[in-house]
Amino acid sequence: MSKQTPNSWYEQWFNTRFYHMLYQHRDEQEAQDFIDILFSRLQPQSDWHILDLACGRGRHARYIHQKGMEVTGLDLADANIEFAAQYLEDKLHFQVADMRQDLGTKRFDLILNLFTSFGYFDQWEENLKAMQRIKQALKPGALLLIDFLNVEKVCEDLIPSEQRNIEGHEFQIERRIEGGKIVKEIFLKEPDGKKHRFKEEVWALSLQEFQALFRESGLQILDIFGSYNLANFEARQSERLILLAQA
Repeated sequence: MSKQTPNSWYEQWFNTRFYHMLYQHRDEQEAQDFIDILFSRLQPQSDWHILDLACGRGRHARYIHQKGMEVTGLDLADANIEFAAQYLEDKLHFQVADMRQDLGTKRFDLILNLFTSFGYFDQWEENLKAMQRIKQALKPGALLLIDFLNVEKVCEDLIPSEQRNIEGHEFQIERRIEGGKIVKEIFLKEPDGKKHRFKEEVWALSLQEFQALFRESGLQILDIFGSYNLANFEARQSERLILLAQA
């Protein structure tokens, strides 16, 4: 399994400690609460092998493993996998991987792709390539859950500019819609005065576009949720777009 080129914005940004500083509110408790709600709905079996695709530092994967299931976490950022590797156990695995490439020979009972970890790539066609790789990694009849932002609400409520001060680090965040993507530029000043600039870009994938990607990849949508409580999806109101599909 190969990794992304080092010049991609996502590898640069995700490999910094500043990324985790900015999103520190997405913590262990949030991950555990969502997994509890999700598993109450899905009722996974104890012998399932679950893939946490774009696992970050492994907060969801570690908690799922505590529930007794085998879990593999894949992420493109070396720093994330290096951090997660301290928790390696017999049935808890972490590896650097690119979801557009072959995800290996294992086939999974459930694949999770959480916290808007899809749609980062430069070319639109790469979204379909990634989805097809995901489909190939599923056992027949297995499940996929993708947690994405609700593009319609995000675009309507977009905050063009904001400032945050986190532990003495000054973040200036600029947002815009450009070329079919939601673009976020992050300007950072450290307490010692050192300055950095990072970027996030994610394709503004609508429900209809996800439906097309799933259909072209041979995946059938079973349910659509609009929050981490698995409430019904409402296009103008829901904070999230969470899709449950089956191979």
